Amino acid sequence: MKKKWFFIAWAVLFRGMVAGIWLDLPLSVKLYDPDNFMGRFMNAAAMVPSFLMLEMCCCIRIRYNRDDKLMLAGYIGRGLLAGALCAIEINRGLKHSDYLAAGIGIVAAAIIMGVFMLLKPEVNRSHYVFSTSMIISAIGVFVITAGLKYLWGRLRFYGMEDPLSEFTSWLFPTAFSFNDLHHSFPSGHTSFSSLILYAAILPDDYIKRKIYIYPIIIWIILVMYGRIVFGAHFLSDTCAGAIIGTACVFWGYQRLQRRL
Repeated sequence: MKKKWFFIAWAVLFRGMVAGIWLDLPLSVKLYDPDNFMGRFMNAAAMVPSFLMLEMCCCIRIRYNRDDKLMLAGYIGRGLLAGALCAIEINRGLKHSDYLAAGIGIVAAAIIMGVFMLLKPEVNRSHYVFSTSMIISAIGVFVITAGLKYLWGRLRFYGMEDPLSEFTSWLFPTAFSFNDLHHSFPSGHTSFSSLILYAAILPDDYIKRKIYIYPIIIWIILVMYGRIVFGAHFLSDTCAGAIIGTACVFWGYQRLQRRL
C-alpha cells in the first residue's frame, strides 16, 4: 500500500469534517432511524473485525513464543479479553446477557488459540513485527479516541431532546464529560473498524492487496453510515474516527517498512 493513498484518504476525510460544520445536523435529521437494520447491525458488529484482528495477533505471538510460559500466559489472557470484548460488543446490539456473550467470546478465543498452538511452523519474524504493530496501533486508537471523547463532551444526536437548540459543532469542545451520551466526537466504532486495513498491508502479493482493500473500504464506509443512521455520531465524528484509525495504521505501516 503506497503512502500517497493514506494522504489522499486523510484529505477526503478532513474535507468531510469541514463539510460537517454545515451538514452534521441536517444529515442526521434526515438519516436518523433507530429501528433501521443497518444502524442496529453496525452498532452491534462494527468493532468485531477489529477485536478479531487483535485476537489473531495474540494468537500469532503465542504461536511464536510458546516456550516462554509467563509470556504465553499473558498473551492467552489478552486473547481471551479480546474475544470477550468482541462478544460483549455484539451483545450490546442483540440485547443478550453480558455474561453469556462474554462466555461465548472466551470459548471461541480459546478454540482459536488452541488451533494456533497445535501448529508448528518455523518462526517468521514478519508475523511477529506485524502482530506487535497491530496491538500498539489498537492501543493508540483507544487512547486517542477515548481521550478526545472525554475532552470534547459532544452530545450524541439520539441524546438530544431538541436537536436545533442542543446541537454543537465539533469545532468547539463542550465540556469534559464521563457521560456516554456526551461522547459523540470522535466515532470509536469508525476508528477501530479502520484497523482492519492491516489485512491489506500484510499480504506481499500486490493482487491480494487489491482484492482485500475494496471490501475493507466498503466496510468502513458502511460503519460510518450506520453510526449516523443509529444517531450515535455525526458525519464529522465518523470522519475524525476514520482519520485516527488510518493514522494509527499508517504508523504501523511505517514501522513494518523499517523493521522488515
